[in-house]
Amino acid sequence: MLILAGTAIVNEAILTGESTPQWKSAKTNLNVEQVFFSIATDIKQRLTETDTKAEGLAEKYKKTVAQVVLRWGIQ
Repeated sequence: MLILAGTAIVNEAILTGESTPQWKSAKTNLNVEQVFFSIATDIKQRLTETDTKAEGLAEKYKKTVAQVVLRWGIQ
């Protein structure tokens, strides 16, 4: 969750297991372009690291790599 301005009540149960929504607020002094670049870099690195694992699971369960990544996530 990336909040650029203000505050929000966020239900992150699917990500954290927390059953109660949490207050989140925007971080100050962030360059939005740098933040998005950093997120994109992290995603690319995780996809590269898990590529062979996802391919193996896709083959095992007769699914596409995209279906595997969407179902089990990138861990």
